[in-house]
Amino acid sequence: MDLTEIAIALHRQIASSSITWSQAYTLQAAPASRAAITSLLAHAIGVDDARFVHAVIEEPDHASTHVQVTVFTDEALAVVTGVLSPSAVVLPRTALKAIKITSSPNVVNGSGWDAAAPLRLELDYSPLLEGALILGHKDQTPRNATDLAGFLDELRRDLTR
Repeated sequence: MDLTEIAIALHRQIASSSITWSQAYTLQAAPASRAAITSLLAHAIGVDDARFVHAVIEEPDHASTHVQVTVFTDEALAVVTGVLSPSAVVLPRTALKAIKITSSPNVVNGSGWDAAAPLRLELDYSPLLEGALILGHKDQTPRNATDLAGFLDELRRDLTR
């Protein structure tokens, strides 16, 4: 698989992780940004398979807002931030120091994995990443929310590697 095919596959995975990705005004106002973001990610992860993909657009209806896409592979993670001038950081997954669960569905009373109380995590990769890497948000697709819940086990294992 070449980098173009990897970027196309990543674009599909990103679009399926966020309900706002395809129609976000932020990305429509800068049409080349989607291609730039997926190209950076393709270079960052290379031929490694994406294990979990997470895309966040803080204010999809605003031209200038925070955009972040994170891709985890078996050994590394790549974080791309920005719209007009995106950049990528690649880190080893073993650099994870802590997981803070800031929100979770109430599985005791039977509400399950609904959008009303999504699983939200703050991952500490300091000093390699400034601030916490946030996973889970109101605009993620139901499948992405379920995938995140399943990926939490892998993240816990990263703490002990």
